[in-house]
Amino acid sequence: MDLDKLSHAVMVAREGSLSAAAKRIPMSQSALTRSIQSLEKKYGIRLFERGKSGAKLTPDGTAFIAAAEEVLWSARRADDHLTAVATGQNSTVRFGAGPVMTACILPRVLPRLADMKAHFQIRTGSNASLRSLLSRGEIDFFVGGAPAGSDHFASAYGFRLHPTWTESGSTEIFVRAGHPLTEASSALPYLSRYPVACASFTRDRLGTDGFHALGLQPPSVEIDDYHVLTDLVCSSDFILIGTPTVRQMRPAHEMVMLSLDTRGMLQPWNWAVVSHSRVPLSTAGSLLVRALGEEFDRIHAQSD
Repeated sequence: MDLDKLSHAVMVAREGSLSAAAKRIPMSQSALTRSIQSLEKKYGIRLFERGKSGAKLTPDGTAFIAAAEEVLWSARRADDHLTAVATGQNSTVRFGAGPVMTACILPRVLPRLADMKAHFQIRTGSNASLRSLLSRGEIDFFVGGAPAGSDHFASAYGFRLHPTWTESGSTEIFVRAGHPLTEASSALPYLSRYPVACASFTRDRLGTDGFHALGLQPPSVEIDDYHVLTDLVCSSDFILIGTPTVRQMRPAHEMVMLSLDTRGMLQPWNWAVVSHSRVPLSTAGSLLVRALGEEFDRIHAQSD
């Protein structure tokens, strides 16, 4: 099995053309063509249909690339493990974190990583981007939102959900201290007056109908960075929509939480550790997950 040739085919599938893939690898386009042709000859299938619009996967090619990505991911893990054995160090842990976890939990956990004899590589982003990274084997697991009480999320992507930490399924309003909404006896009649900001997780949960049902404008700012979102809210009349954990980002004298009644409007979600279904967490990865869970529980115990 030639791992280099498998990685060539995967790159062509990702880039959508031989020329773009050749630049990314990098290698000459003619050499890349020979590499792909060699794979097609060895396995007796046609991987790509080549045309003016690029290289499009055939049905056989789609299945082949999925298997190749799994092989390459396993090979990278094995290489990390062998390197760790040779150097006497624990293997590298590659993990991802969603925007709330990145903003509220990671800063409290990262100092503890110094006591773990491992190398941690952290990627941040939306749930969708982290799912993509996990599917491609670029991270070992991620911590983000997952539907509560359903295995569809896991089975649809071939992932495993590890023990989760439960948070209220509610969505709340956050505004700056002194915002006009804090002075009203009820904020609900006045919500439509103010622009809305949120992360993609909140937008996905509420949807267009949800914002309308709550009397909110559709989000005019969407970004998966709660430092930016809370800065925006504390310096303007923007309304931030998010989960109760977001209140950990700013002291009460800077940002105020106003409860929304979203009962029956939202699918319950939990925080979950999501990994490949066939690959167990490493020892260092399990220790990290435990530290994240302990910190999550501590923050919510303080809030109760």
